[in-house]
Amino acid sequence: MPTTSKGLTYPTSTGHARIWEHIQTLAQDVDRVITKPAIGKASNTVSQSSITTEAVSLTVSSMVFKAGWAYRAYIRTAVYGTVGAQVAFRLRKTNATGTDLGEFGRVTCDGTVVGSSAMVNGSIVLVRSAGTDLTTDVVLTVSASTGTVNCWAGTSSPRYLIIEPIGTAAEYAGLGVDVN
Repeated sequence: MPTTSKGLTYPTSTGHARIWEHIQTLAQDVDRVITKPAIGKASNTVSQSSITTEAVSLTVSSMVFKAGWAYRAYIRTAVYGTVGAQVAFRLRKTNATGTDLGEFGRVTCDGTVVGSSAMVNGSIVLVRSAGTDLTTDVVLTVSASTGTVNCWAGTSSPRYLIIEPIGTAAEYAGLGVDVN
């Protein structure tokens, strides 16, 4: 049976003898596409200090990646530290040495005090093309190329990681990292 661009399967049969099977298949596909997976999120209003080597900054615990779905991971924080240090932000499965799910990029520290912080925002597309769901912890890690860096946060400006469903894996094929 053919599939629409939104992932819906529909019957091509012109016969009516088993039309109920086609309707049942269509209903199951509609349920799968319409039932949007949950959002994963982690945040903290406390700053993270004295980062040198790759360290976990935030953890989304027990994130469920539904089969056939694509997700976008967003981050937000502010960094400061050793002048000229490159700060790298990376997404990993499980822990700081887990499977690499992608790098958000690098930011250069312009100063050693909060007032000279650089704002960091970024996103990564993740897809689950496998036919089964996957539940895993997802961590945001931070590391410094030299010296030490700090991720600033406060009650009115938390640092955060949000992972939200954005569509089917087929729609985002080739644009993201496959979560296995």
